Amino acid sequence: MKKLFIYLFLIAVICGFSCVKAQDLYTVEDVLKNVKSISNMSPVANNENQNTITKSIEKYKQRNMNYFNAPKSMEKPRLIQMHASQNDGVSADNDVPISDLGRVELPWYNGNYLVWNTDTGYNSLYFAAEYDKNKDFIGLVAILDDDGVIQASEYLFEDDWYVPLKSVFIYYKKDKAAFLYDENKNLLMCNINGLQKIWNSNIVKNTNFMNQILPKFDNPKRYVVPYKD
Repeated sequence: MKKLFIYLFLIAVICGFSCVKAQDLYTVEDVLKNVKSISNMSPVANNENQNTITKSIEKYKQRNMNYFNAPKSMEKPRLIQMHASQNDGVSADNDVPISDLGRVELPWYNGNYLVWNTDTGYNSLYFAAEYDKNKDFIGLVAILDDDGVIQASEYLFEDDWYVPLKSVFIYYKKDKAAFLYDENKNLLMCNINGLQKIWNSNIVKNTNFMNQILPKFDNPKRYVVPYKD
């Protein structure tokens, strides 16, 4: 956890992050407050499964809040520069070049996909590009692999300067427990040992993304896109 704070502080210094409305964004909220609005659960949403996953969420609730230490906004020019430095100077409205042998494509909750260059990074910190279905470059996700815990902080471009935090994804590899929050710390989705709940299907467009993405976070090199001419 100590490394986590050091790495993200380093990003903030390098990228020139600007925090906005910190008094609102850093208020700890009850992650269970929307439990009555559950829209999806697998396996079958029986009472036993619901009780199991509710207890599990409570177990992780405070621990998860420790992973909201990422800056709440970024400056787009410096963020783009950081991403380009990890991809041979390439960061534009097209997919990562095919010469990037470390590329892994990750499904994302909103129907977009991420491109993660596993051959780059700074002390287990990576910037993955987010693309929409038209392969337009629309944002970046900072991925930190810290002693078996994956933290992915999503930033989507709003204009030529301001890039706010939109979501935080947390995955405990050993426990097989994953959580997706919005920028206000509302729980959107979780998957704990195969039991899954979705709180907001209007935001979570790809309801299967956790089952798809967790194996890739467990062993990303296995899923590197093969080189083709």
